Amino acid sequence: MAPADVNPGAVDGFKIEPMIMAELRISRAFSLSAGYGFSYMPEVTAHPSNFDPAAAAACDAAGGDLRDPNCVRRQQGLARPSADGRYARTVSDFSASMTARF
Repeated sequence: MAPADVNPGAVDGFKIEPMIMAELRISRAFSLSAGYGFSYMPEVTAHPSNFDPAAAAACDAAGGDLRDPNCVRRQQGLARPSADGRYARTVSDFSASMTARF
């Protein structure tokens, strides 16, 4: 995703996601599994943004005329809050399971 296309609902970028998993076999029929994953997204700068929060109000002021550039932006889904700024993200995931074979 290009930095200009970042919006508050879709912040994305290059990620590093190492994982580790382990399994403990208790018997032939039962085993326990556990896993841990860590996701890290380095800082992404979203500037300038393709989104224009003022376009919706300007389109309403123009009476919804589709010849108005602001109405075209609204029709294209670009009349929403911008996400100008810097973003980074870290997420930790843990899983545990028990398997029984019959």
